[in-house]
Amino acid sequence: MSGSLLDKVNNLDDLKNLKQSDLNDLCDDIRAYILSVVSKNGGHLASNLGVVELTVALEYVFDARNDVIVWDVGHQTYTHKILTGRKDSFRSLREWGGLSGFPKRSESACDRFDSGHSSNSIAAALGFAQARDLKGDKHKVVALIGDGSMTGGQAFEALNLAGELELDMLVILNDNHMSIAPNIGGISRYLTRLRASAAYTSSKQVVRRFLRKIPLMGNALIRIIEIIKDSLRYLMVNGVVFSELGFKYYGPVDGHNIKSLIESLNQVKDIKGPVLLHVVTQKGRGYDPAMKNATEYHGIAPFDLRTGKTSATAADTPVSVADTSAAVVNTPAIATASSVSAADISVSVADIARAADQVNGQGDAVSVTFTRAFSEALTQLARENPRIVAVTAAMADGTGLEIFRRSFPDRFFDTGIAEQTAVTFATALALSGLKPVVAIYSSFLQRAFDQLMMDTALQNAPVVFAVDRGGLVGEDGPTHHGAFDLSYLNQIPNMSVMMPRDEVTLTRMLSLALARADGPVAIRYPKGTVISKGIIKSENEDLSWGKGQLIRAGDRALVIAAGPLVYEAIKAAESFENEGVSIAVYDPCFLKPIDAQGILSLAREYDLIITIEENVGNGGLGQVIAALLASNNYRGRLRIMSIPDSFVPHGSQKELRKVLSLDAEGLIRVMKAELSLSDPAKADL
Repeated sequence: MSGSLLDKVNNLDDLKNLKQSDLNDLCDDIRAYILSVVSKNGGHLASNLGVVELTVALEYVFDARNDVIVWDVGHQTYTHKILTGRKDSFRSLREWGGLSGFPKRSESACDRFDSGHSSNSIAAALGFAQARDLKGDKHKVVALIGDGSMTGGQAFEALNLAGELELDMLVILNDNHMSIAPNIGGISRYLTRLRASAAYTSSKQVVRRFLRKIPLMGNALIRIIEIIKDSLRYLMVNGVVFSELGFKYYGPVDGHNIKSLIESLNQVKDIKGPVLLHVVTQKGRGYDPAMKNATEYHGIAPFDLRTGKTSATAADTPVSVADTSAAVVNTPAIATASSVSAADISVSVADIARAADQVNGQGDAVSVTFTRAFSEALTQLARENPRIVAVTAAMADGTGLEIFRRSFPDRFFDTGIAEQTAVTFATALALSGLKPVVAIYSSFLQRAFDQLMMDTALQNAPVVFAVDRGGLVGEDGPTHHGAFDLSYLNQIPNMSVMMPRDEVTLTRMLSLALARADGPVAIRYPKGTVISKGIIKSENEDLSWGKGQLIRAGDRALVIAAGPLVYEAIKAAESFENEGVSIAVYDPCFLKPIDAQGILSLAREYDLIITIEENVGNGGLGQVIAALLASNNYRGRLRIMSIPDSFVPHGSQKELRKVLSLDAEGLIRVMKAELSLSDPAKADL
C-alpha cells in the first residue's frame, strides 16, 4: 500500500476528512488491497470487489460507530473492516487467530450483528430500530442485503413486518443480479424490470430539477405530479412491490458512482418510515477474471493474481499492491437512471421471586395451565422491569401473551407467521439492551432452528424462549407434538434449557432466565393443566442456576423425570410403599447445564436409574444422563423411557402417554420388571 491514499486512512475519522474527489482513488486502493490479501489467503472475492464504492459511500455518510449497519450474509464486509480500524490486521484475513471473513462483534464495535447466513438482515435491523425507539435513541439503522438474499423467505417476512411497524430504517438492496448461483424466481425478474426502467427514473429527476426553477409554482407542480407518479410507475415498472409493502422506494442508483451514491444516501437518510434504496453493482468489479466468472470467484482459494488461476503455492508467494495493476481493469459506469450495559438492565432474582409469590399466591393447590402461569408471571415481571418486551409469531392468544399485549402494547410485537423473523428480531432487541421473551409453540420454533443457532446463540444474545406445547399436545397430532425440542435445543452452543414441573418452578425459572446477563435460555413446558404450589416440596425449595432438586428420597432406585413427569414419578414411587420398596425421585430442572455433580452424587447410591421424558430418545434427557454416567464409570443399570424414534399420531394426551408408557402406570411396569432382576447392592462410580 506504500504511496497510496489508503495509507492515510486508518479509521472512520480519516475517511470522513477526505474530500469527495479523493474517494474514487481510495476505492482503487482498497480494491487492490483486497486483491492482494485474498490472492494469498483466499476468501470471498467477487462480492467484496462489487461493493467497494457502496461501502465507502455508506461509511462516508453514516457512522458505524454510532449508527447500526447490518450486513446480510456478511461475506462482503472486507472494505468495511479496512475502514473501521482493521486495515493492518486485514492481512490476517481467515487465518487462525486472525481476522474473520464475516462481521464479528468481538472484533469491533462497528460490527453490530454477527452474520454468515442469508436473508436475516432486515429482521435484525427491525429489532435494532425498535430498540432504538423504545430507548429514545436517535441513531440510524441500515440493512444492506443482496438481491440473492432478498429471495429468501425471511427477507419477505421482515419486509412485511417493517411495513406494519413503520419504523425509521433504510434497506439498501445491492442488486448485482448474481448470488452464488443465478437468482431464481419472480423477484429476480422484477429487479430486472426495475433496472430496465432507467428512462422513467432519469426523466423523473430531470423534471424535478426543471420544475424547481419555476418561481412560486415549481414546488406546487411537483406535488401535483407526485399524485400521478404511482400510476406512471405501475405502467413503466409493472408493479411496485416494495411500495406495496410499505417502503418508500428510491433508485436504481449506479453502485460504482461515488457521487451518486453519496447524494442518494444523504437524500434518504432522514426520511421517516422504512425506505428502500435500490443500488445496482457488478460482482468482481475491477478484476477481469472475477467479472467474467463471478461464481468461480465468489469464494476462492489462494490464486495467482496475474493469471487468476488457483495455485497450491500462491499463498506462499508475496504479492505487492503494485503487482495488481496489470490485472485490475477500468470498467464503464453501469447504465442506470441516476447502548445500554448488562449491569444497567439486570433483574434482581430476589425481587422477581417476590413477584412470583404475588402471581401464585399462598393458597391451597389449584389447577392452572402452564400457559396461563407463564402469562401472569411475565406480565407481573414486566411491570417491575421496563426492559422486558414480548415477541410472538401470530400466536398471542395461544401463547398467553394477550394479557401482556393489553398491559404493554408498546412492548409487544407480533411478527405474523414468521418464526424466523421473530427470533432474529428478538436477537437484535437483546443485543440492544432489552430483555426479549419469545413465546412460540415447540413444533413451530423448529422452523427457526437456523436463526436460533446462527443469530441468537452464536452471538450469545440473552433472549428468553418460552417454548410452549413441549411434549405431546394431543389431538393435533404429529405436526404439533413438541417431541424434538429438548434434542434440538440441547445441541445448540450457549443455549440453556429449563424444564419446569409446575407453574411455581416455571415462574422461578422465568425469573432466573431474565436475570441472566448473557446467553439465550429456553423454558420448555407442555400444554395442559398442572398441580399448584404446596403439593410437593423439594429438599431445596430455592431454585438455583444449573441445579436439580431431590423431590423424594429412596434407597432402591432413582427416577430422574423431566418436567411434569415428576408427578407421574411420584405416583409410581408411592405405589411401591406398601411393598416396602423406597424409590427416589429427582427433578433435574435443567437439561443444560445439567447438574452433573448432583446427579453423580446420587447415582453412587443406586444400582438402578430410570429416566423418563416426553421427548424423543435421541439427544434428550436420557442420553444426556447416559453420557454423563458412562464417562464416570457408572456400573449400575440405566433405563431410558422416552418417545420412540417415530412420528406419534394424534389422540388425547392421556391416551398417548398410556400407549407410550409415559405415565405412572408405564413407569410402574418398568420398575417392577427392573426391580425383580435388580441386585440392591450399591453401585460404585
